[in-house]
Amino acid sequence: MPCNMHVRGLAHDVAEGVRSAGGTPLEFNTVAVSDAVLARGGASLVSREVIADSIELAATAYAFDGLVAIGACDKTNPACVMAMARLNFPAVYLYGGTIQPGSFRGGDVTIQDVAEGRASCARSAGVGSCSG
Repeated sequence: MPCNMHVRGLAHDVAEGVRSAGGTPLEFNTVAVSDAVLARGGASLVSREVIADSIELAATAYAFDGLVAIGACDKTNPACVMAMARLNFPAVYLYGGTIQPGSFRGGDVTIQDVAEGRASCARSAGVGSCSG
């Protein structure tokens, strides 16, 4: 999903750090959904549990000695921390940072611009007329 697309690069750097310290890194991913403008699904709370469960499952199944969890959105951030608390072994959470702005007609575009554009459209065209 958009908020987490850049996390793979961070995971590569973390794996190199673990390896250089004498550890054996094992990278795995979790499901993540976007319930913002793209999907509008409203699945945040359920997905947090699923993400936390999947992290806990992988860490337990592979008998990890420790965990570095990386997330970057309102679902993965709390889910990573929830899993770390449940696992109760050495763990570090790395916040992946905010999503980088997109570009439209030569200028940066953020999620705030999208929200304001939808509101402006709804105001001028009537509520419900600005889908997609």
